[in-house]
Amino acid sequence: MKKYKNYDDVLEEMTKFLSNSPHPETAIKFLQGIFKSAKEANKTLLKSERVDATAVLIRLAIVQASQKNYTQAISKLRQEIDEDPKDFRLCLYVGIFLRQQGKFTEAKPWFDKAKALAPAKYQKKIKKEETKLYSNTVQLRLKV
Repeated sequence: MKKYKNYDDVLEEMTKFLSNSPHPETAIKFLQGIFKSAKEANKTLLKSERVDATAVLIRLAIVQASQKNYTQAISKLRQEIDEDPKDFRLCLYVGIFLRQQGKFTEAKPWFDKAKALAPAKYQKKIKKEETKLYSNTVQLRLKV
């Protein structure tokens, strides 16, 4: 039996399992429920006891994007940005999902915002994702 280090590991494994099932919409419903419960519970929990609801939402958005439902994924992230405009992860994933759709010009400001908000230890990951933006643009130009 596999041992998990923390709640995030369990959530990630469960999401993978449900996403790969014959009914991947089950993963969406599961994550929606976890997100809603986490947001509600976090109102009364001590800061050290809170669930990272943003991480749950990002997993939900990743599942939606993997099913090409980018509009829904980006919409949920933008709603959360309105509530927590300082979380760089939300901006990063909006940029990633726009890039995946080929909307490079729209994605660039989201990467810039993520870089401006992120602590130093995350800058390399953001720059790596932003670099993919430029390599995708070059590939498109070469195909023309």
